[in-house]
Amino acid sequence: DIGPGLGSHAAYSRYGFKSLYCGLEAYPPSYQVQRNFFRSLSSNDALYVDFVTSEIFGKNDSDIWKNFKDSKEGILHIPSWKFPMIDDNYFDLITATWVFNEVNTAGILWLVSNCIRTLKTGGYLYIRDSHKLKPGRHNINYDSLLQNIGFKEVGRLQVENRVDFYGIPRIYRKSENIRKQNF
Repeated sequence: DIGPGLGSHAAYSRYGFKSLYCGLEAYPPSYQVQRNFFRSLSSNDALYVDFVTSEIFGKNDSDIWKNFKDSKEGILHIPSWKFPMIDDNYFDLITATWVFNEVNTAGILWLVSNCIRTLKTGGYLYIRDSHKLKPGRHNINYDSLLQNIGFKEVGRLQVENRVDFYGIPRIYRKSENIRKQNF
């Protein structure tokens, strides 16, 4: 979950699907809010790993990742600068709710390239936002970019933003013919 906000997708993942959830955050104040929420969802059954706190206690990245990556259930809370340590072809689903249209050009290219790298072939990328580029952020039509590099749009909710629904949800599937990008 890129830019998890409060972290509500972790609750769905934890209680609805009993699966592994990874929240990726770049903004320190949001990270702290998410930390408090994610801790409330953790239990003996579902491990919560906070990379920042783990580092404070002297754990190194490879040990943290090695102990977590084979888990079937839990919450991994990771700052964005640690995204490159996630294994290639690791995720079945990546979500980006109100994120891609908020970052600058370097941010969108970095996020897309890391999504390509970490998403399994056949995996899904879910995007929900206004489907409009914001002035002063970037001028990259990421929906077209994804399709041009080999993602296939497999679903789009046909709604009018802020009338029928808040945001336009759409989902893309990573094909076998994905063109790796070096931005």
